[in-house]
Amino acid sequence: MNATSRLSRTLAALVACAVLALPIALRSATPSTAQAAVAHTIDNLVGNWTNVDSSTRNVVAIDITGGITSTVAHAYGACSPSPCDWGAAVVGDEGSLGRAVFTFSFAVKNLFISRVGSQLRVITSVHFTDKSGRKDYRAVDMFQARSTRPQPSSPTVMWINHLAFLAGDPSVAVSYNAVNSGVGSGLSGLIITSSSTGDQAKDGGNKVVETGVQAPPSYIITGVRVCYELSNPRSYISQVRLAQVQNPPSSALVRLDDATALNASGPVCVTSAATSVDPSQGEVLLSLRVNFGDTSDRIVLRAVGLLLAPQ
Repeated sequence: MNATSRLSRTLAALVACAVLALPIALRSATPSTAQAAVAHTIDNLVGNWTNVDSSTRNVVAIDITGGITSTVAHAYGACSPSPCDWGAAVVGDEGSLGRAVFTFSFAVKNLFISRVGSQLRVITSVHFTDKSGRKDYRAVDMFQARSTRPQPSSPTVMWINHLAFLAGDPSVAVSYNAVNSGVGSGLSGLIITSSSTGDQAKDGGNKVVETGVQAPPSYIITGVRVCYELSNPRSYISQVRLAQVQNPPSSALVRLDDATALNASGPVCVTSAATSVDPSQGEVLLSLRVNFGDTSDRIVLRAVGLLLAPQ
């Protein structure tokens, strides 16, 4: 074999290796490219949008704001005489779409959101959970940009994770049973019990359950909504408190101190006294003080929400 033939075969082998390696290189680049596309899509959703169909029976308006750590959608549903405030939900990445989930007592509504030119397309997927027999459905609506916020017919409520409350001292215990909470109909919830009576912790201080709460950017907390049921009204929630951690974080300033006794047997939802807390000024702690008349009693926390207002 002469030198020219050997050189030709060597070049052909190198070209073949390069061709085989090309798909691998492209596949390696795909994840970062896709992530960039998703981030760009989510950013493009930010704005105030209104449904182009004024007679829609679905979402009439949606406001989407971008924060440092998350994008939040605030939706308004069709109601009469004015829109119903669905509250706020974080927008997650679903491929080329943004997804916001709104949970109600009767249904779960998923909004799949994408940008189409100068408009927004929202696919509403509704799954009924109230055993009413109503059929689930999907609807597609187009939205155009607007400059004003709709006026809701009720306060904005953002429901938080009520299962995240921690016991404030060893005399208080929190648990969960998805099968039966042991109170009322047995619907699951955060079960609060105590090994001692009264509302004082074993080593002093209040007997509480507590959690940290967050709110969407550009909103203030104006109140708290507590949904609960008692095994016996002698054991109840005796105080709802919001406190804000200061800088330096060596103290917390009380922003809400509502000592209204939540001692109805329930199940019931109760709204606290009004307040005004700017979450951007420091971490906000929500505590529920409990008072036990008997150690065999249970308090079941079914839902907790924050009342919000735009700044």
